[in-house]
Amino acid sequence: MNKILVGLSAVVLICIVIGISLVSYMLGTLNLEASSRNKVVAQAKVVESHFDKMWKVIQQKTQITKASADHQKDLVKTLVEGRAASFIKIISESNPQVAFSLEQFNSLSNSIEAQREGFFREQEEMIDIGRENHLMFDQQPSGVVLALFGREKAELPEIISSSTTKEVIESGKEDNIDLSL
Repeated sequence: MNKILVGLSAVVLICIVIGISLVSYMLGTLNLEASSRNKVVAQAKVVESHFDKMWKVIQQKTQITKASADHQKDLVKTLVEGRAASFIKIISESNPQVAFSLEQFNSLSNSIEAQREGFFREQEEMIDIGRENHLMFDQQPSGVVLALFGREKAELPEIISSSTTKEVIESGKEDNIDLSL
């Protein structure tokens, strides 16, 4: 009788350990999925925020560059007006520096490139987080556990892209390679 009781106790103990392990795995899987879903939503906000920053930086730098160009154009016009006959004299005089600097255009160009690269990285991160979330549903046994609890894959935000890119992806052709301005 003692051996039967010990054997039955061992079986019950093994079942309890297996049950606790399964419950722990299920809870861990559910928590991991919830964390992944929250990352997708948060990263979508980061992408939106980065796009807003990018847009503002580019717009403001463009306004500064345009204002500077307009100011320098007006300065040159003022210096030359009424003195067309003595243009050679203007060149030899000690006038304020009016030669338009390309530094502002280079700064604007660098800002555009840097902001675009940062925006691309944030979208890339969002895609990767979404991939991880979807992978949990496609792999087993986590997919079964998530289905048992009625969980669904996170809805991925739309990737921000140009109309040209979308047309190329849909058609599978990229024929417009005209680089003229």
